[in-house]
Amino acid sequence: MASTLHPLPPQLSAAVAPDELQKDLENAFSGAFPSGRTYEKVIAIFISWDSLEEQYPALAQAVHDLQVLLVEHYHYNFERVVLKTNDGMERRLDTLITSLNRYIERVEHDNALIILYYGGHGMIVRDNETHLTTTGGPMIGRSFGLKFTVKASLNFTKAMQASLELTKTDVIYLLDTCYHQTGVLSAGKELLAACSDPEHGNVVVEGNFTKHLVQVLQEQRGMPITLSNVHAKLRNRWADSTLVHTELHRDQEASLTIASLSPQSLDLLPSQLQQLYCTQLLAVDEPKALISARLDVSCIRESDEVERQIRRSLSTVKPPYIRDSEFSVSSIMPAFPSGLLVIIMVPAAVHNSMHGRSTYRHLGYVDGPVMLASATNSTDVQVPERD
Repeated sequence: MASTLHPLPPQLSAAVAPDELQKDLENAFSGAFPSGRTYEKVIAIFISWDSLEEQYPALAQAVHDLQVLLVEHYHYNFERVVLKTNDGMERRLDTLITSLNRYIERVEHDNALIILYYGGHGMIVRDNETHLTTTGGPMIGRSFGLKFTVKASLNFTKAMQASLELTKTDVIYLLDTCYHQTGVLSAGKELLAACSDPEHGNVVVEGNFTKHLVQVLQEQRGMPITLSNVHAKLRNRWADSTLVHTELHRDQEASLTIASLSPQSLDLLPSQLQQLYCTQLLAVDEPKALISARLDVSCIRESDEVERQIRRSLSTVKPPYIRDSEFSVSSIMPAFPSGLLVIIMVPAAVHNSMHGRSTYRHLGYVDGPVMLASATNSTDVQVPERD
């Protein structure tokens, strides 16, 4: 083991104790993989403008493909809410809220999941609110940096606050739109969105996010998959990650699960769900992620035992259904100014479950020993070769 002191990556000024890192990894594994919970009912609600097919045929086709997949292969109930361009803003808002609350009443007392999908333009306005928009006609507003005029809009944030954010039913938001607000979601809600990069926002009309979402769910063949893993698979499909948002927004540790409502999936025990899911997940070369953390080892008295104790404690984190090649402690080295820098390889979905915590840093994705795509300029972190 090299004894060189290595500068810490950005955002790693805070140190974590080894037992804290162990607990965080255990929670991340639990959040990334299906816990065995299945739903008795799932209702997919699609929101679209009445001009979708005429204005954006490529996106309209992707939306149709997603609808067919969820209804015919996942056996979900389906509802559509059409936003009428010629209606007034308040009437559109009232129509959407009334429709959503009616659908919520149908499943609110059941073991149910609501999936809300929207494909089309969007913009962020005052107070970080998301507005769904359709283009053309007289200009009544302009989104940041985008060269299109807004013909009609709907306050999506306000509609959700008056409907889905009030229910205890689990909700998955799927937004193929240019922008979305990143406010705190209520418990049991999770949001997966296309990228909000202003330079790439207008490609939403091509439906690329929805097309690849359909492909990911088709490849699952109805097997359970957490939204965290859906996000990881979408991120892996674009090297520059410009067409899927870097973050997956949720309030709870565990990611919500999408699975077919076919009898065979409902009859499986939690352990069988995880085993079958991971067998399929690991049968293909899924991306892994390298994450780093600065460890406070002052609690370990014997310096010669530090690395051995850390490796021993982290080895207990790996669930039995995860292979050794999917999770390993890549390196442990002295870090400047103090402590140890540990670099760990984890399934990409596990990294997603730890995303946003300043005590950990994403170094990049790996496929075997090869770095595929770096999320940061991590030239200040050198991984020493082993003898």
